[in-house]
Amino acid sequence: MNGIHTNRAFIYSVLALACCITQQGPGATAQAQQSETTAKQAGAVDAQNTGGVDGARSPALTGVRRPLYRLRKSDVVEINFTFSPQFDQTVTVQPDGFIPLKGAELLYAEGETVPELQDSILRAYTGVLHDPQVTIALRDFDKPFFIAAGEVGHPGKYELRADTTVTEAVAIAGGFTSRSKHSQVVLFRRVSD
Repeated sequence: MNGIHTNRAFIYSVLALACCITQQGPGATAQAQQSETTAKQAGAVDAQNTGGVDGARSPALTGVRRPLYRLRKSDVVEINFTFSPQFDQTVTVQPDGFIPLKGAELLYAEGETVPELQDSILRAYTGVLHDPQVTIALRDFDKPFFIAAGEVGHPGKYELRADTTVTEAVAIAGGFTSRSKHSQVVLFRRVSD
């Protein structure tokens, strides 16, 4: 008898919950959509007003999913001037982040995208050339890599050409040795770029 009352109480609770949900109906849905629209608009304003490090905007705030590559030390950049080929040059980002320019001062390039570097070079040559036209091409850069260490056939640094699983990375590094402990593999990921 006690079990019947428990079952009825459960059924009544489920029915009451279903009634509450259906009573909210289209009005609640419209209100939820309005709140969502307001939140998106507020997020857009925050994304415009909130800066990141060095004035760069965070992809989490701006919605940028594929940010442009930022120059690093040892990257090689080719600079070509359309109407002044005597200023054409191939430069390497030095360890201090600067690049030397023919007929202009050193220019800080580390951390800039190629379009940002193009604007900086145009400004650097404004006093030297009249209305300079310049194109920039990234020729060499630090390619993504992974490091396989420990009891693998060939420990070392390997170029990362595509999405690679841990199993594939171990295979590329020559597989596990007979002394390896397969259950004690550790994967480290960088949090920053």
